[in-house]
Amino acid sequence: MSKNVDRKVALILYADRNQAFHLSLFNNSWNLTEKSASAGDLRIGGKAFALREVDIRTPHLLTVHVGADRDALQSALAQALN
Repeated sequence: MSKNVDRKVALILYADRNQAFHLSLFNNSWNLTEKSASAGDLRIGGKAFALREVDIRTPHLLTVHVGADRDALQSALAQALN
């Protein structure tokens, strides 16, 4: 599942066979560094999802690895993006 919010922001959700979910967030105006990464929860539409890992892939791209049920995560994202 992916969603281009506008020409500067994008969200990409990926699930592999092991039920590991990765949410990548791209924002052209970000300037992230390794110090920007932190652990905790990802909150989408008021629902908390536990983060297993946070990767700063580029200054504009952040990938979070989420420990969550695919349907619950996809449902929360769909509601938040509509």
